[in-house]
Amino acid sequence: MNITKATDISTEYGTYLIYANPGVGKTSALKHLPGKTLVIDIDKSSGVLKGEKNIDIAHIDTHNIWNEWMATVKELVSEDVSGYDNIVIDNVSELFRATLANLGREGKNHRVPEQSHYQRVDFTILDSLRALKNLHARIVFTAWETAD
Repeated sequence: MNITKATDISTEYGTYLIYANPGVGKTSALKHLPGKTLVIDIDKSSGVLKGEKNIDIAHIDTHNIWNEWMATVKELVSEDVSGYDNIVIDNVSELFRATLANLGREGKNHRVPEQSHYQRVDFTILDSLRALKNLHARIVFTAWETAD
């Protein structure tokens, strides 16, 4: 077991979730994160960040998101992203929906995701999000709030 004294913790890294209804300013709030930020733009809302000097945007092809997302995670984990204080996944709700749609298009059920696709997306996406938590940066997820 690897034990660290709490008094010896020197990083400010953490994992954060910003969730709210669509359109209330989750992406705009990213302007206020300290340091340099990399936004993985999944829901195509990065236009509100126009002109921000400390923010870089990685665009994802949501039509082919299954392969794009896996390649993005591998690149983030294997490349040196130490120049970024914040890695933002904007937006995990759209990440799940887009991957299901992508798998449905490629499946045999007339564009409708198969039951196995739901499990595949759940386990694979959650595992990839866990991998990102090992980066030496603040990890910020945005998500849509829904009411039942």
